[in-house]
Amino acid sequence: MAVCMTAVMFTSCDPDKPHCWEMTWKTNNTTVTNYVYCSKNDINTKVDELAEQLGVKVTKKRAGNLSEADCLAKNLPDIDIDIDL
Repeated sequence: MAVCMTAVMFTSCDPDKPHCWEMTWKTNNTTVTNYVYCSKNDINTKVDELAEQLGVKVTKKRAGNLSEADCLAKNLPDIDIDIDL
């Protein structure tokens, strides 16, 4: 069991392995959330660049173990379309 826990710890901490990340910031009294699929190294760069561009504080957190497609789909609005054919 200790071997499994060690393996999980090291594989999940790989800074080059991509994950789904949630970036959040507030602008004009509106909270904005965006999901990106990238490595830990890349998310840190993206957060720093966005914070500098917008002049706001940007936070990040892992958004679960989502696939790239599922992660990016979280950026799309939920649309309920009812079509009668």
